[in-house]
Amino acid sequence: MHSEEFKNNVLPLKGALYRFAKSLLANAQDAEDCVQEIFLKLWTKRASLGAVVNLKAYALQMTRNQCLDKLKSAKRDMLDAELVTIAADVNLHGQLEAREAVAYLEHLVKKLPELQRAVIHLRSIEGLEINEIAEVTGMRVDHVRVTLSRARITLRQQYEKHRGHE
Repeated sequence: MHSEEFKNNVLPLKGALYRFAKSLLANAQDAEDCVQEIFLKLWTKRASLGAVVNLKAYALQMTRNQCLDKLKSAKRDMLDAELVTIAADVNLHGQLEAREAVAYLEHLVKKLPELQRAVIHLRSIEGLEINEIAEVTGMRVDHVRVTLSRARITLRQQYEKHRGHE
């Protein structure tokens, strides 16, 4: 891959990589550092990138691995992903209630296992298809579906339980 191809095919992925890294690291500076490291790795591998079938999924997988390495070395808990899509899925009335719902759903996502958090983010925020999520996470397609379903069910049940206590 020549520098012009790299510029046209890889650099436009910056936004998606940054959002994904930020959702895993919950720190803007760490996310930016991670994305820069991924671009450096992609640049050094540019000669072999032509063989990659789905460059976005490949770059997201690299980002996920980079973030997990960073989290393991820092021994920090993974933080939340934005859940505007989940909040819209739940029947909400009014903007204030929607904001409160999103804030509470973000809190609930923090409690999800790491894999469920990642799958929710990739599907709801990044808009990846199930097969792309499978490629990014290294999971089988049916396992991605089950993980996504379990995460949504857990979030919905916890949210409804919370609303019942208001």
